[in-house]
Amino acid sequence: MVNIKKMISVALMVLIGLTSLSVAFAATSTNGDFTAVEDTNALSIAHGQSVSGTITITNNVGSGAAMIYDLSATGIPAWMTLVFYDGTGALITQTSSVADSASIDVTYTATVTANTAATSTPQAFSIVVGENGQTNDATISMTVDVPSDTSRVITQDSVISTVARESSVEITVAIDNTGNENVVISQTLEALSAGSNTYLALGELTLNWNNGRSLSTATATVAPETGTTYAISAGNSQNFVITILTVAADRYGVYTGTLSLMDNSITPVSKDTSALTINIVDANNEAGLKINDGANDGEFNDLSANDARTYPGDSVEIIDITIDNEVGKDLENVFTTISVYSQVDGDKIINEFESDYSDINDNRDDQFDYAFQLPFDIIEGTYVLEYVVEAEDVDGNIYSKMAYDTFTVEQDSDHLAVESITVGEYCAGETAEVKVKIANIGTTRMDDTDDIQVRMTVGNFNFDETIKWTEDFRSGDSELFTFNVEIPETATGSNLMDVSVFHDRDTDSGDDGSTLSTTYQVATDNCAEVVSSDAQGIITGTAVAEGTVGNPTRYDLTILNTGSSSATYDLEISGITGWATSQVEPASTITVGAGETATVYVYLTPTEDAAESNAAVITLKSGETILQTKTVTMNVAGSSISTYTNALLGSSFADFGTNQQNLITLLSLVTILFVTVGTLYTATQPTRTSAKNKKKRATKKERK
Repeated sequence: MVNIKKMISVALMVLIGLTSLSVAFAATSTNGDFTAVEDTNALSIAHGQSVSGTITITNNVGSGAAMIYDLSATGIPAWMTLVFYDGTGALITQTSSVADSASIDVTYTATVTANTAATSTPQAFSIVVGENGQTNDATISMTVDVPSDTSRVITQDSVISTVARESSVEITVAIDNTGNENVVISQTLEALSAGSNTYLALGELTLNWNNGRSLSTATATVAPETGTTYAISAGNSQNFVITILTVAADRYGVYTGTLSLMDNSITPVSKDTSALTINIVDANNEAGLKINDGANDGEFNDLSANDARTYPGDSVEIIDITIDNEVGKDLENVFTTISVYSQVDGDKIINEFESDYSDINDNRDDQFDYAFQLPFDIIEGTYVLEYVVEAEDVDGNIYSKMAYDTFTVEQDSDHLAVESITVGEYCAGETAEVKVKIANIGTTRMDDTDDIQVRMTVGNFNFDETIKWTEDFRSGDSELFTFNVEIPETATGSNLMDVSVFHDRDTDSGDDGSTLSTTYQVATDNCAEVVSSDAQGIITGTAVAEGTVGNPTRYDLTILNTGSSSATYDLEISGITGWATSQVEPASTITVGAGETATVYVYLTPTEDAAESNAAVITLKSGETILQTKTVTMNVAGSSISTYTNALLGSSFADFGTNQQNLITLLSLVTILFVTVGTLYTATQPTRTSAKNKKKRATKKERK
């Protein structure tokens, strides 16, 4: 067996050598004084192409003198040219010389004119090497063959057509016969018709936002743009029109596919292809209404920590969505609808968004942003953003425009994410039930050995707990976990909750979605008041203020917690009935940490019954315990006596009270009253008045 393989190998080597020899068989001619050898005598040149060869000339005279020679050719076909060059590459136009007993190489280049028809048999011609002044020329016999070339191309790299639905799509295609054989285009698409050797084929035209739908080409036709001939001679081109009918069932959008130029092989081969795009729009489509026409308009931003990749559940934002009005008229009632579709099957993954109505003047634009969150069960793939703009001009004409953009969602093999945190309203001192939902957004299933862990921390509550889960967790599923969080009795306001999820084979813990934070507001409505048993506190601040009727006057007060633990406080205002109204900010219970202070504001608004000087009592309480009372005064300019007494005595005995300060105030008022009565009595008694004083009083009376 080994010897047979060797024999076969030797035979193949001999065969290859003989074949090479036949290809490189030299043409030799001699006249006694010199020898001319050409490296091959059979040329095969494609149309529009060139080949080069070498002729070696040897001087055999032996007289010591240089030989003068010249070169020429006979029988050259009209479609071929032949030129000669010397050893330096210079064009040989007349004669050259070669020294005695020496050899030189002369190069020639043969060129066939473009689109020259293929030869049925090789064409003969001769290269003649002559010795100057002698008649003994050396003639080298040559042949040239032009092979067939069936190449043909579609001139356009891409063909785009935009039509209203239920209209005919007319696609103009330029076909260029770049070969040297006649081309006859088939009168039917997808197959050869009688006498044709080339046909046009339409690939599937797929809808951009739903690859599951395509545009039917069953009734499509093809015809020359002008005339009736389907033939294209070598070196010429011709336009053909493909007509596709659209129907009401076709969806709006962009259909893309491939237009192919096929030959007549038993197994058809594409000679050339061109990208084909058909944009089906509604009847109101307006080219002057443009969507995201600028370089940075409608930019897609992933708002996650890893914005270089977009994962299920990520929050994204489309910024600077731009609507340009280049219609030539002012537009009004302009609004934009945005939808997000899965490119695979056209499923809508986000509820469509509609912008507010706006007006856009001619040659102006409008911009807005749109943010949304991707579903956690979204799968890896390409997704399409569809923009639909509708508007009308001042004359009532309706315009519309559609535009599309895409983004890609990625999935890792093992990736968990926190989907949501849900908690109801709870008061301080209660136990909150917090629901945490996690999602498997990876492409593989987690099993019971992956040790899934969900951790929640609440810094202000000193809460840190981890729930472990060792069950199967399929890709795309969600799972709910419950944390019982004890809210401290002193907790108030917003508190940060952090939730994270990880597992034993987690390599994506840094990816967005593995953690989620939210703030929780401790409830205050309908809550039982929590008061520390050792609540203490004092109140300081403004004691006297100037006020005007109808205008609130502010008293800046400070509560100091003098106790050893946090406490809650309330302020009560009394003594203002009949002369003022009050307001406290903040209106709710105030919580102050041990040794800390809080600022509160009391606003008193005097009424028309306010006196020139008025008193109010501010009581600091913790729960039902009164910690301190503080009396504040308001001076009001221009108040009446009755108003003044109301301020001092109160409009009722309940307002007046029984404390010592009010009793002193009452005695002072009684003293003033007796003095006033005595003065009035004295003034009413008859007195003797000088004539001079009478005159002065009379003068004052006249002035009145």
